[in-house]
Amino acid sequence: VYPVSGARRLYDVLAAAGGLTNNAGSQINITHKDQTDKAQIVTVTKDPSKSMESNVLVMPGDTIVVPKAPVIYVVGEVMNPSGFILDGSESLTVLKAIAMAHGTAHGAKLDGTKVIRKNDKGFIEIPVPLSKIMSAKANDVELRADDIVFVPSSAAKNAARKTLDTAIQ
Repeated sequence: VYPVSGARRLYDVLAAAGGLTNNAGSQINITHKDQTDKAQIVTVTKDPSKSMESNVLVMPGDTIVVPKAPVIYVVGEVMNPSGFILDGSESLTVLKAIAMAHGTAHGAKLDGTKVIRKNDKGFIEIPVPLSKIMSAKANDVELRADDIVFVPSSAAKNAARKTLDTAIQ
């Protein structure tokens, strides 16, 4: 809780709180003291030409909530499995997410790739024809917050690699 005396601009209040973290979302919710039934949603942008319109007036008693940014995860046979923040400035697709994970590993089973997505009934698996997407023969799959891109390993590729390594030694 950060007390505000008198009217202030949003960026001044955020600066008083130490600024936004790297994990901060771009949609900030402001509940005004006199309108508690509806929140004002302000989009914070890195574009300086649009930043002034999001620097709204904040009054004492208002509540500002900065949620965590939505994340997608890339796991399995990729070079750098990790979570990546969706900043909202552009869409993120499976191919872009795998590129952010530094590509697939040598033992990856490209056509076994899937997106695991949570919905109101649980988890669903969306098959991703990654080799076709990589050769521009299929459309890339757009990702949503909390999606998991899973690239499985290929038993055949791994067995062939071990056989080759053994033969070389």
